[in-house]
Amino acid sequence: MNKHRTKTDSTILDYQSRVATLSKRCGLEANDENYFKKLVEQLLIEKEQISTSTWRKKKAALVWYLEKNNIQDLAASLLAITSEGTLKKPHRTSACKKKHLTKKEEDTIRQELESLHDAGDFWGLQLLPITELILTTGLRPIEMKAAKLYINQQELNSEIQDHLEHYSGNYPTLKIRNAKNTNGRSFGEFRYVDLSEVSHRNILAIRLALLHVNKARTTENDSVSFEDYYEVLRKAFSRLVNRLFSDKHKKISLYTYRHQCIANLKSAKTPLSHIAAIVGHGNDLTASEHYGKGRFGRGGAGLVKANPIDVGKVKLLFDKKVNKNLQPTQN
Repeated sequence: MNKHRTKTDSTILDYQSRVATLSKRCGLEANDENYFKKLVEQLLIEKEQISTSTWRKKKAALVWYLEKNNIQDLAASLLAITSEGTLKKPHRTSACKKKHLTKKEEDTIRQELESLHDAGDFWGLQLLPITELILTTGLRPIEMKAAKLYINQQELNSEIQDHLEHYSGNYPTLKIRNAKNTNGRSFGEFRYVDLSEVSHRNILAIRLALLHVNKARTTENDSVSFEDYYEVLRKAFSRLVNRLFSDKHKKISLYTYRHQCIANLKSAKTPLSHIAAIVGHGNDLTASEHYGKGRFGRGGAGLVKANPIDVGKVKLLFDKKVNKNLQPTQN
């Protein structure tokens, strides 16, 4: 009866993370005799507060874990519980945002932006390079205003004293001010992203995007604050998405491109600590639990790489969490 469907590495990683979170919330160690029963109880407690989709994912993860530990009766009981009672329409705004782009969606938006760009449309000119910037580097849209591109070591050395203490990757590199550093959710004030394997086309897009952001002008050519510029930019992108995908329940936003960048890195088997260094997370657990999944990624050539110095600052929590909370019981 203990049949296991073949799972991809990314699926198992996702299952482990979800069960580890349940384990932490239920407050019992894995060697407690009531541990497995308490995991199921914890999931049932959360059921009314999560969406049907999230319930199914957490349920599948826990069923997998129970079967892995040969707790067949409990696994069968959980498997029989339906999604009735879950939230049909999650209240959280984030639940209505897409956390990945299909290849068709990505291509459709790019083609539309290219058409608008070629026609001289104001927001088409801005959005085409900006979406490429976020998709390539994974920066938060709000971080564009303080990002700076350095083509070679001489450029970086001319502006930053003791630059070798901060960056040890190849060039070009993008220096980004971490938006979450002030509340302790990043590893430092700045991070560096290695663009040495990024295509020449995307390097040009990054350079152009930063030029637009630094100018921060409206359609009337008035100079505005970055915050006002970004708000109008975001709305212009939302209008475009609504026009292209009017039937979509979950909406694609500029932040979706950050999720997709992370999914692409996961798909390419980039270590979680390196992903955290690239996107500005303080630990290697955040991307695993809250961002785009590897199965939605399109990893391959031309991806960014982490700055080794930044990797050394990332807190390694994922393995510790899994090892602490997911030890199998002794039969």
